[in-house]
Amino acid sequence: DMGSKLENLGKSLPELLEEHTLWVATAGQRGRQLDLSGYDLRDVADLRKFPLTAIRANSANFLNQDLRSAELQSAIFDHADFRDCNMQDADLRGSSFK
Repeated sequence: DMGSKLENLGKSLPELLEEHTLWVATAGQRGRQLDLSGYDLRDVADLRKFPLTAIRANSANFLNQDLRSAELQSAIFDHADFRDCNMQDADLRGSSFK
């Protein structure tokens, strides 16, 4: 099992990212924090182009993702799988990888 499919989220990833971006911009007053915990993100094209600051992605599968220069600050990636990811110049400040 590589994780749940994104189709199970009920909304498209761009819709969820829009809500998350609003949540970050308003310091949690509006929108909703993106929680991708347990999801299989291996096949998400251009994932690094999305603003992933402060997401929750515990036990998520990022296997083989190109995350060069990705914005991953203050995120929670505990038990996430980043095998074979290219994370060159990714901004991981304040993120958790327990």
